[in-house]
Amino acid sequence: MEWPRQPYIGYPVTVSAISDEGEASSMSAAGFSEMRANVSSAAAWPAANKAYYIPVYVTGHVAISSMMWRNGATINGNVDVGIYSRDGTRLVSSGSVAHSGVSVIQSTALSITLTPELYFLALASSSATATFYRFTYGATLGPMLTQSVGLRASSSSFNLPASAVTAGWSGTAAGLGDYFPFLAATGRTLI
Repeated sequence: MEWPRQPYIGYPVTVSAISDEGEASSMSAAGFSEMRANVSSAAAWPAANKAYYIPVYVTGHVAISSMMWRNGATINGNVDVGIYSRDGTRLVSSGSVAHSGVSVIQSTALSITLTPELYFLALASSSATATFYRFTYGATLGPMLTQSVGLRASSSSFNLPASAVTAGWSGTAAGLGDYFPFLAATGRTLI
């Protein structure tokens, strides 16, 4: 008798800027611990239709089943979340999802299997008044941190485009400001 194959055997995993896969985890231990502790405030999305792209390096095969972000107190408009390849090609996205739930973690289902590689988790909002939780370090340190971990942003990106125009990405401290949204993808490792 042959044992049935289980396609999603493995342990649960969360991929985010503050997980082992996130580029921020390459910071010093003290800096990484401080970053984990500073998901502390919600703020209005910087501009309608702006998207943020957060780099993560996946070290194994992972079956992603959902993405999540944390809402603030002002709910407005729609969001779109997705995952992009290293070269800016959209691999999967949720499409437009109503921004809902005051001060809660909101999630949406999506399905993709990732292999070891660099990816970008993306979050876009149609509203400049909707609030989201973010990592915050102030006007001086914040822009340097967002730039050092490789965070990218683009305007006019709602819904998330099929191909992010990497040449137009704002990767400078002035373009990113102190906005580093809390965003994660969840799933299971594949064995």
